[in-house]
Amino acid sequence: MRYIASISIVLLLLFCGCKNTELDSSDSYPIKKLEALCKTWGYLKYYHPEIGNGLINWDSVLVNNIDTVFSLNTEGSIKKYFESFVYSCNDITPDSIRRLDASVFKKNHNLNWIHDSSIFSKHTISQLLCIYQNSSDFENIYVSRNKWVLNPVFDNDTLFNSNVFPDYKIRLLSLFRYWNIINYYYPYKYLIDNNWDSVLASFIPIFLDAKDTIDYHLAVCKLTAMINDNHSYSTSKIIESHYGDRFLPVKFQIRENKTIIVEKYSDSIAKIANLEIGDVLLGINSKSIGYIRDSLSHYFSGSNQQSVQHTISFFLSRSSNSTLTLDLKRTDSIFTLECKTYPRELISQERKKKLPPKTIDTISRSIIYIDLSKLNYSNADSIFSNILDFEFLILDLRNNCQFILYELGKTLFAEKTEFFSTLVPLYQKPGLFSFKTGDSIGPDTFNDNHFKGH
Repeated sequence: MRYIASISIVLLLLFCGCKNTELDSSDSYPIKKLEALCKTWGYLKYYHPEIGNGLINWDSVLVNNIDTVFSLNTEGSIKKYFESFVYSCNDITPDSIRRLDASVFKKNHNLNWIHDSSIFSKHTISQLLCIYQNSSDFENIYVSRNKWVLNPVFDNDTLFNSNVFPDYKIRLLSLFRYWNIINYYYPYKYLIDNNWDSVLASFIPIFLDAKDTIDYHLAVCKLTAMINDNHSYSTSKIIESHYGDRFLPVKFQIRENKTIIVEKYSDSIAKIANLEIGDVLLGINSKSIGYIRDSLSHYFSGSNQQSVQHTISFFLSRSSNSTLTLDLKRTDSIFTLECKTYPRELISQERKKKLPPKTIDTISRSIIYIDLSKLNYSNADSIFSNILDFEFLILDLRNNCQFILYELGKTLFAEKTEFFSTLVPLYQKPGLFSFKTGDSIGPDTFNDNHFKGH
């Protein structure tokens, strides 16, 4: 079985106190020009060695060209502009064109935009294709490789740390950075629900039209949610403040399409609030639970809607207000409660007082359950030895398992077995990937006394 390693990306939020002179994004024509600028700028950033060496401030080049692109109003002026933009980069020395290995993963690769004759002249198209054909595996300052898993790392882009509402050019810079990172280095791009080109077109006006700081930060959250990946998230002090740092003393989850209290973070506080496990949440502060979930669903990423709603369930108990008005149903009774919220620190302390869930649980004579997040190397051997007498094994991988799977493999398998394969970027051809065999799992020598169940 093959597993594709994902890139867990946190968008570099750019908050900069520039003068806020806004532009009109109501016309679709400027959007198409900005799309072309984004794609050309990102393409040269990752493909052209003169740009990738960092000697040119490529962010400044983008920022300084946005107004120019907006002012272009004829097809001829657009073509002339992009011809000059690409020509400003020195030509790449022609190299022998290397054949790509047949195993190269090409589903994410898309350079069709280069052939748009309404934006680029024949000469510009030829130049852009020449850059691709002669690209080499140079050291690009904007992307490095994690030496352990070979995932790309983007830690050399300038980060603006001010929380002041940024100028529209800086907002577009953040959008263009993220869009190109996903476009060239995200192995799951071909699985994204929305066409990634369409995402760019739809988010340019969203980033341009952001009215204030929180509007911009929420736009960033909405953008990162578009890749449908649980590993993708965006946060900032502004976002944390927006959602608040106070909590109800209970945990909500969806059960049979209902939002239900499934855990009390603190039995004593929940008792005072008259909250019980099994209570169905119908609404908060006069807003229905369906409305709240729908309004939040745009800002959280997940591989499916169940995953998105699971994340939202956590935020239902979170607020900046000292109280929340809850509409609840208990058995056949519907009622309203005014419930206090409590600081995060207090809720965390109360949770620690509760007994931790079982690491291992015998569900029946034939079924055993193990929560791998509760294991460590000191207790793993004694616990794994208990599984040999069972027919069925349930492994809970929902939390960090601290690589304990490698130890478990010595009990699960008779001999070394390929654990996973991963997709790694071809750094000389951004957008293309190759499969790399990962680690093996299992005992160093043959083990006949291994788990033989399911």
